[in-house]
Amino acid sequence: MAGPSHGYDLHQRCASELGHVWHLSQSQAYAILKRLENNGDISTHIVEQDKLPAKQMLRITAAGRRRFLDWLESEVGVNARSIRLEFLTRLYFANLYKPEKTHHIYEAQCAEIEASLGRLESLLANLPSEQIFNRLSLDLRLRQMSLIRDWMAEIQPRRPNETRIDIQPPARFFPDGLLRSGSFDAGAGFRYQNYICLPAPHADGFRGGLAHRRFHGDGQRL
Repeated sequence: MAGPSHGYDLHQRCASELGHVWHLSQSQAYAILKRLENNGDISTHIVEQDKLPAKQMLRITAAGRRRFLDWLESEVGVNARSIRLEFLTRLYFANLYKPEKTHHIYEAQCAEIEASLGRLESLLANLPSEQIFNRLSLDLRLRQMSLIRDWMAEIQPRRPNETRIDIQPPARFFPDGLLRSGSFDAGAGFRYQNYICLPAPHADGFRGGLAHRRFHGDGQRL
């Protein structure tokens, strides 16, 4: 999206910024790029270099750009694997190339999670008590989904008129509630420089007796 790139550089960037999301070998990355080229999503051209082998540079095509933007807003599953792989990947690319869509993608995923929780609660409520193992399975899924919902609340992006993901950490990071400034590792691969910790309103109000805080500052990738 940002301009011509070399396959090796793309793989290195993926390993650096998404290495704990996607475990992608260099050969797998090249195979994916070849498939994208065959599908017409990227084009290639050769760049000659003095005293070095020629480089094959890649560029996204108009058709590839349209498919990328459609994919960016396509539906994601609500299981833990889908959230970790698909949702985080979409959030990553939206934050890079379409930051105005970040909040919409986040809100749509939250709505899907809430709907899934409602379906699971209804299934469990209507399941006969003698179906012990079915009830255990649904209970586990409910607990997993509740944890995902709590995690989503902690990574709430900024509003559409802002350009970077804003991490809203839980109160456990600063239990004394004092104003702070400096450098803070917010998790999810972000470090906040020159931030100020301020009390912030939250739908849940207080959790564990401590208010949520919002961090304002310059969010940067670690």
